[in-house]
Amino acid sequence: MDTRHLKLPYLMPSQAQKHVTHNEALLVLDFIVQLAVESRDLATPPESPGEGDRHIVGTNADGEWLGHDGEVACMIDGGWRCLVPRDGWLAWVRDEGRLYVRRDGGWHSVAENLTSLGVNATPDAVNKLAVASPASLFTHDGGDHQLTVNKADAPARATLVFQSGYEGRAEIGLVGDDDLVFKVSADGANFVEALRVDKASGDVCLGSLNSGPLAGFRNAVINGTGAINQRGFPGGALAGYGYDRWRSEGSGCTVSVAAGRFTLTGAISQTIENARLAGSVVTISVDAPSNPLHVTLGSKSGTIPAGSGRRHVTLSLGTGEPDNLKLVIEVTSSTSFGEVQVERGPRPTPFEARPAALEEVLCRRYFEAVHPVFSGATVSGAPSGSSRPIPWRNASCRWFRSIRSSSRQACRRSRPPIRPAG
Repeated sequence: MDTRHLKLPYLMPSQAQKHVTHNEALLVLDFIVQLAVESRDLATPPESPGEGDRHIVGTNADGEWLGHDGEVACMIDGGWRCLVPRDGWLAWVRDEGRLYVRRDGGWHSVAENLTSLGVNATPDAVNKLAVASPASLFTHDGGDHQLTVNKADAPARATLVFQSGYEGRAEIGLVGDDDLVFKVSADGANFVEALRVDKASGDVCLGSLNSGPLAGFRNAVINGTGAINQRGFPGGALAGYGYDRWRSEGSGCTVSVAAGRFTLTGAISQTIENARLAGSVVTISVDAPSNPLHVTLGSKSGTIPAGSGRRHVTLSLGTGEPDNLKLVIEVTSSTSFGEVQVERGPRPTPFEARPAALEEVLCRRYFEAVHPVFSGATVSGAPSGSSRPIPWRNASCRWFRSIRSSSRQACRRSRPPIRPAG
């Protein structure tokens, strides 16, 4: 009759030679208590073992260890004795310098197979590694040192979160896709994207710069809010040009602007001059459209979904697109939206609100009038003194030239009327 766990023999009543049974029990205790083995992967017994040497038998064992895979073998009185280990046994393996535990029919490194670890802290089901200390050090082992954070797939997250009072204030990493993103939060619940680095091109998208709008003419659209209205268009039915740079498409539309927001039924368009966007990835965005917007830029089309905040669609333009690209916005029912923007890149940035004076200059159109003057003569079928206005754009100059052909050319400057031609 043996004990339940270590299978030590009991001393029985009226048993002869009790010392034999007692010594057997001591022998087993000496075998397994404070277990330290020489190795755990030998399949064949060593040729010259020392008395008391212990090994964890490796797989596919042979010789005297045949049929004892995973058991603990000990050299006792010149022969090998094997014991079947139970889950929970611990063994220090000398040639590896590691502690192993018996679990689920195998030996597992304690340090390498922990389900959780707390260093001066308590881990939980989510935070399986918890460390409470003034600092943590990860150092090299003679060369480089790399810290890797891996995620399952693109929609998952691989990030570093910085907290204050256990509330998130910043997050850096791959958030829902494979671009590098920097986010910040004032309340730990709502995060604002401050910076994004495109995974393929390395292009950087910033929300703002120095707490203000981003520099440069990012927005290829002029008068994106409809605020410039040099024609004094009152809003309503439109056939042709209305608000500066915007005109109706097809058989006409109904459009009005209030507080920087368009209300449109039908389609309006704007020609982006010298866009130089051929072969580029371009994002078209608006603010808070009440219904989806069907947009066309050059030969590419897409739909901007309805919703709050900046809503957008990204198009990949072909290399054969012309420099002058027509942007068309079309809806089938009355739809409000604001802050139209067309920019390079795969994502929208905040609307570029240029100063009103600059936006007006970008909207202007002028004419150059050529006056051929020959007394009593006709030039190219035109009577003397006639003029042929040629529309031309000069956003940086508020003057025009009147060139007269005569025995000598005289040039003068005068201030022309503003002729908004779109």
